[in-house]
Amino acid sequence: MKIAIVHLTLTTESGDPRMVASLAQAYKSLGHNVVIYTAEFNNTCFPDILAGFNIRVILSPVPLSSLTGASRLLSKIVERIRRFKVYKHIIKKITAALEKDIDLLHCQNDDSYKIGLLYKRKNPHVKVVWIMHNPPFFHSTKSNLILDILSKISAYIEKKAAKHFSQGVDKVITYDREKEMTAIHLGLPVKIMGIPVDFEKFYVPRRKALNLKQEIVILSIGALSPYRCFEDTILATAILRHQNYPARAVIICKDYWRDGKYREQFEKFVINSGVKNFIHTHFKGVSEKELVKIFKESDVFVFPNNIKIWGMAAFEAMAAGLPLLVSNITSVADVLNNGVNALFVEPNKPKQIALGIKHLIDNPEIYKLIVENGQKFVRHNLNWEKYASEIINFSGVLGLKK
Repeated sequence: MKIAIVHLTLTTESGDPRMVASLAQAYKSLGHNVVIYTAEFNNTCFPDILAGFNIRVILSPVPLSSLTGASRLLSKIVERIRRFKVYKHIIKKITAALEKDIDLLHCQNDDSYKIGLLYKRKNPHVKVVWIMHNPPFFHSTKSNLILDILSKISAYIEKKAAKHFSQGVDKVITYDREKEMTAIHLGLPVKIMGIPVDFEKFYVPRRKALNLKQEIVILSIGALSPYRCFEDTILATAILRHQNYPARAVIICKDYWRDGKYREQFEKFVINSGVKNFIHTHFKGVSEKELVKIFKESDVFVFPNNIKIWGMAAFEAMAAGLPLLVSNITSVADVLNNGVNALFVEPNKPKQIALGIKHLIDNPEIYKLIVENGQKFVRHNLNWEKYASEIINFSGVLGLKK
């Protein structure tokens, strides 16, 4: 079977590109012919996973990174208009470049789902699956009232566009109930599926219990954003140190959105935290090799986000034998059990994070339970080949080919 995967930017080693690479490998291992289409590609993006794949780069008229990072209100408005025009151009170019005999078109996030309706004019027999993780009509509350209103208007317009373009989508895959309802409102069949991880790559045999004779390394990962709540990880580190627990934090917070104002605010927060010498930040992100090493050298993973979001890094950490403390409003918490394979905390409650880590330090049997059950959950439930097979079966493409 011929499968095309579309993702608009494959330039950095982060969650979405990792998913594209891993899923392509899973499709290939199942015996399918895979072609990847993108508007930007850097050969340092998961070279070990993407090696040998047919990757077709349909160049964007401008670097996509130039479409984020505006700071002033007017420049943000201009940026949003430019982004709309550039993405519209890219969608048309990729549609034209797609071969006519594709069986399954896999649209990975953002505006890529719009290709389905356009491509079906060329190949009406294709099955189109939209991975709805980061839909372009997502709106988050802005601190600036005017910007917030404009953002809502933009999201409304995008939802109208989604109603039109979703006519070219056959099935939707997502990871939580919130986005499931979005797909249902668009009239699309939808299936909830947790995003897998490469268990063997990140697996570390069960570690010894934590103790006060060693430094406790707390790890958090995600794109730099107020919604990631890295401040809570920092405050929890401060609380632990004030109580004579030798904690330090490593925060991998790639500045993907290039929000200069927030980054400046965050860096000042670190400086004023009272524990700046025990906080290590990675604003440029890290390579896959570095990430594996950091997992091995860490002791606890904290996922303190205050919005509904999945995090591959949380499950990679579980595979690496790190006990997980996770905000109870995230999509990650939806599939786990508090006190069994993770510890839940309320969002914006750093004291709860500190108490959870103390609980793991003071109770070796709880530490052992969370680590072992966490690794079992990832091993048994988040497998790439199983995920790829379920997408194919759900898409209906096999029934069509018969």
